[in-house]
Amino acid sequence: MIEQFLSPQLVDALGWTLLHTLWQGALFALLLGILLIVLRKYSAQARYLVAVGMLAGFFVTAGLTFYGLYTAKTDMIVESASGSTAAIATTSSVKSLADRESTSTSDASGAPAPTAGAGPATAFLATARDYFDRHLPLLVTLWLMGVLVLQLRFLGQLAFVQRLMSYGTRRLPEEWAGRLQQLETRLDIRRPVRYLTSTRVASPLTAGWLRPVVLLPERMLRELRESQLVSILAHELAHVKRHDFAVNLLQTFLSTFFFYHPGVWWMSARVHDEREHCCDDLAVAATGEATTYARTLLQLQERELATPALAMGLTGRSGFGYRIRRLLTGYLGTATFGEGVVTTLIFVAAGSLAITATGQANAANAGVPAVSAAVTDNMGYVPPPPHPLHPPTDLPDASAYEADEPKVAGTEAGGHYHYDYHYDYHYDSGDSALEQDPLDRLLRSIYAGDLDLVEHFIEEVDDLNQSGDQGFSPLMAAADENEVAIARLLLDRGAAVNYVAANGWTALTEAADEGSLEVARLLIDAGADVNLRGPNASRTPISIAASEDHLDVIELLLANGADMYAGDPPALHMAANEGQLPVVRYLLDRGFDVDLRDRDERTALMHAAAEDQPEVVRALLAAGADPSAVDARRLSALEYAANEDSEASLALMAGRMSASAVDRLVTTPQILLGPAGEGNILVVRSMLDLGVDPNITDEHGT
Repeated sequence: MIEQFLSPQLVDALGWTLLHTLWQGALFALLLGILLIVLRKYSAQARYLVAVGMLAGFFVTAGLTFYGLYTAKTDMIVESASGSTAAIATTSSVKSLADRESTSTSDASGAPAPTAGAGPATAFLATARDYFDRHLPLLVTLWLMGVLVLQLRFLGQLAFVQRLMSYGTRRLPEEWAGRLQQLETRLDIRRPVRYLTSTRVASPLTAGWLRPVVLLPERMLRELRESQLVSILAHELAHVKRHDFAVNLLQTFLSTFFFYHPGVWWMSARVHDEREHCCDDLAVAATGEATTYARTLLQLQERELATPALAMGLTGRSGFGYRIRRLLTGYLGTATFGEGVVTTLIFVAAGSLAITATGQANAANAGVPAVSAAVTDNMGYVPPPPHPLHPPTDLPDASAYEADEPKVAGTEAGGHYHYDYHYDYHYDSGDSALEQDPLDRLLRSIYAGDLDLVEHFIEEVDDLNQSGDQGFSPLMAAADENEVAIARLLLDRGAAVNYVAANGWTALTEAADEGSLEVARLLIDAGADVNLRGPNASRTPISIAASEDHLDVIELLLANGADMYAGDPPALHMAANEGQLPVVRYLLDRGFDVDLRDRDERTALMHAAAEDQPEVVRALLAAGADPSAVDARRLSALEYAANEDSEASLALMAGRMSASAVDRLVTTPQILLGPAGEGNILVVRSMLDLGVDPNITDEHGT
């Protein structure tokens, strides 16, 4: 998922920015449409500046919205990690506040009381917000895919235009030099311009910014009169004078980020239309041939094929009829001082609108205040943890928190905002049925690390030996967080140290999985069975600790009678599979049978080879592991390594094999067919060096 590549704060800020741009873009597009109607008698230059200003105003608004949302999220995390506002409430105050909450949120029948002032609209907005919060990763993923495709298309267009300027072109005939010099002087062109003809283009176009090129179809020199060509060249030089190529590049680049918004593309099209009108005006002013120029445009439009959008072409289908009417009716406005004043005021208004729209967007997402550990009348509780076999992968570093630092965050009337290092920011509506469940309240308090709250809510739970919705018992939750004081309190209040949850795990299993050494020691002292596993579980605490590289927990378990061969797969096999080299060496030093088989008759060497762990393979071979042993499927470690294309593991094991084992290996078809089918030349070469027949076939004749 996208969370593996982007931080939760970035995904959240991007997702909500995309949603806010829907109304922001519509607002700017509507405003531009009204302004273009009001300014219909203004010059093309004034209308162009207004269109550019509104489009730029939207881009700035979107950027500021993202910046505001992202920095707000980042600031919250910084404040939470600093703990500068943390404060722990006393037991008596917690109890009284919790009692007040219980009274205020329930009526006589015990049902949650409705939130004051909450109507259908509020409920709908809350539901919509929750829906988008849950689907932001998918939304951002789809948006990034669209942006990637369009940006690749954008680069392809640039490459295509560059190729048009570099291949199949010729310079304009020398006799045109004098006329071109006159045009450049009239238009005040001070940069060197190249004039080329090409058989690859159907319409005149201008490309390049620092070194502009005017490209004409070669047939134009034969089919058009000199006055027509001069008008065309004047239009293209107008693009050069106005730096339109660079502006168009930036406009196209930014617009692709909002490919989903029709309002953005409409504003972009208006910018393009007004840009062409501006160049038409400059061309007519330089040549004085409005009628001739209009007829030339009509003639070219009839023959034009598709032209790359990144080039400044003479014609174009969008708004073409209006261009012709402007030229034939003489409606070519000239910029005035009054227009300049009005345009400036519009720019100022666009800037103000951008700031206002940004503020509205940030205010809409300002429901998450700065994080603190203060306890208020509406106490927020941290939600239950994820399943232990599927831990979150995008968590802040837990080391940033002190062991005794409260992790319950501040609250606000009508709902609860909280943060801990297991989760990102959450919002609870304050009236959910889940919050009324005593076991859930207790679990949330445990994950908040708040001993005072645990002492309060533990009184409401009749049986501590039960699991919540996420499959955790209270003692397992304390083990997950390495909360020694809370675990001791739970044991004192009757929590069974060997309670087996539905997933077959115990509190000691969870402590081994998380590396919670202190809680593991407490549980063992309280009588925890170090080899216990539920009927549906195959792994024991020591095998789980081995897979997670918790060597200190392994030492504790072995010191208290843990069977290092217990579990399936056993500890050595789990460590080999996960590439936990220190654990592998430790277990081998303790005398673990290096060729022990699991229920599938696989050795630790096979597990390491199957997961391409060459360093573990080396350690196991040094301890005497047999590379020629086969499992229940008659596959050896070498065949597992070949399937993983692990040349290093293959080389290590081949060097340890006996002559008879090598003879058996070179007659095994799978050892060569697998890598050959995958196109792995390195592994195939290694097998051929061992003497495998390149013409070997399997039972199917492959």
